[in-house]
Amino acid sequence: MSLSELEVSSSEAKAEDEDFVLLDKSDMRTHLLRGRIECIDEGKGKYRMGHATRRRWHYLDIPILTHWKALTRFMLSDHNLSVERLRYLGRYRAAAPQDLQLCRFCCAAVEDEGYALLICTAHGSLELLWDAFLHEISDAVGGFEGKWTSGAYKFLKWLLSMPKIMLRLAKFVPAP
Repeated sequence: MSLSELEVSSSEAKAEDEDFVLLDKSDMRTHLLRGRIECIDEGKGKYRMGHATRRRWHYLDIPILTHWKALTRFMLSDHNLSVERLRYLGRYRAAAPQDLQLCRFCCAAVEDEGYALLICTAHGSLELLWDAFLHEISDAVGGFEGKWTSGAYKFLKWLLSMPKIMLRLAKFVPAP
């Protein structure tokens, strides 16, 4: 490959990245994919965090089909949480503004992805599962004390960026 061909392919790749980012920003449903940063394996035990626009995202490599579908639908906002279902006009109801899209379990806050998976404690069994999940992954990622303080949504995006725990996280995401 000559230098001019390399420059052309590089500029095409940048244009594709820009197109993806523009497409991504125009769709409300892809907010978990926007600005996606993943842990990238550089070999020899070295890892770095980097943008994953043109990479094969590691959540697509989950071997259990039901978990793969659940996590993929979760990432693309094709789930049954109130933040998604109440956004649109229903057969017998109007679309609800976001501040009225309350959690169906506790009715204490807006039921978005971060709240439903990480904060809501209305079901004791889910809280026990979440505690077990946190203990299980803390060993795999080497602690996450500073990550949780930034809020549930940022913590969820951080969890989604870690390939080591993706299978465990997919098991925890509710299937539609």
